[in-house]
Amino acid sequence: MAAHLKKFADSTGGQVHYSIVRGEELVTKGLNLIYAVGKGSANTPNMVILEYKGNPEHKDDVYGLVGKGVCYDSGGLSLKMQLMEKMYTDKGGACTAFAIFKAAFTLKLKVIQ
Repeated sequence: MAAHLKKFADSTGGQVHYSIVRGEELVTKGLNLIYAVGKGSANTPNMVILEYKGNPEHKDDVYGLVGKGVCYDSGGLSLKMQLMEKMYTDKGGACTAFAIFKAAFTLKLKVIQ
């Protein structure tokens, strides 16, 4: 997911800024829960931030979208054993937030930063 978001940001010619907080840096920034849930995966846990300044004249107008994109979550594993192959929807929040972000960018809306 992080690679997909970076590819999107790179394709915008600098109009979308991409940054990522990964691994132990999550802990140093106080994002302990993201780190704790993600560290059980073979992939390093991370948080991606996309920024689009849709209305540069109004720098104080800031809107945010947040979407959970946990692709590995072993919490309640004993309850999930029969459902693990269907757990891919745990990233649905992140996918939805990105879809809204991408639509706002594509439509050049002035309501997202």
